[in-house]
Amino acid sequence: MSPWLQHLPVLPILVPLVAAAVMLLLRERRRRARVTVALASAVVQFGVAVSLLVLTTGVAPGVWTDGIGVYRIGSWPAPFGIVLVADPLSALMLTLSATVALASIVYAVAHWDNPGKPFHSLLQLLCMGVNGAFLTGDVFNLFVFFE
Repeated sequence: MSPWLQHLPVLPILVPLVAAAVMLLLRERRRRARVTVALASAVVQFGVAVSLLVLTTGVAPGVWTDGIGVYRIGSWPAPFGIVLVADPLSALMLTLSATVALASIVYAVAHWDNPGKPFHSLLQLLCMGVNGAFLTGDVFNLFVFFE
């Protein structure tokens, strides 16, 4: 297994978090930079979601045991640490979520994003929470990501 594949389940959470932080640091007059970061983040999220979907549905056999990827944040065991689980259903939901987010960003850039200046960063934070809720391995962290 390639060493970077084991870290793939955490990317749907980290990418929108970093993108939202970068967009919040940009000035309000830098609309083009905010739009570029938002679109790049959405495309990366879509690519990661499709990659997880391919890895979990058995198209690439032997990558994860039974097509389920488990990522322990900080290498802590399950009762003490945050565990992310990528299975076929969560990967499908991530792909659907990334598709809707990408369509929303494209629509907002074309029609609506001027009245709401922090729209793109808030959308990225929403994507982070939804992606985390889809990937979480326990009920407590589901509540945290949902909140």
